[in-house]
Amino acid sequence: MANARTRLRKGGKMTNGTRTFEYSIRKSKSCPVCGESSYSKDGIHPQCAVQLADESRKEQLHAARKASQAGEPKQKSWNKQCPQCKSQLHVRRKECDCGHVFRQTKSPSKG
Repeated sequence: MANARTRLRKGGKMTNGTRTFEYSIRKSKSCPVCGESSYSKDGIHPQCAVQLADESRKEQLHAARKASQAGEPKQKSWNKQCPQCKSQLHVRRKECDCGHVFRQTKSPSKG
């Protein structure tokens, strides 16, 4: 139909210099999630359909996770808790301000 010298013109016309060919532009459905054109039967990309279906579940999981973490303060990695007064101390402290002495473990001897 068209050779290598065929050019596309605005308005749905192709020309090869001597003849002009009319053609119709196929309107594909646009995806409601991403807005790109979709060639699937339902008009939505499969990956966008999964994203759309998982949104409500993702929000529920996020809210549940946030609610469960709200009451519990995070344990800091370089702190330990005194069993008597429940205060947070650095891990290298051997004695708490309340007087509790932490158990000392012997390091394995090298030799």
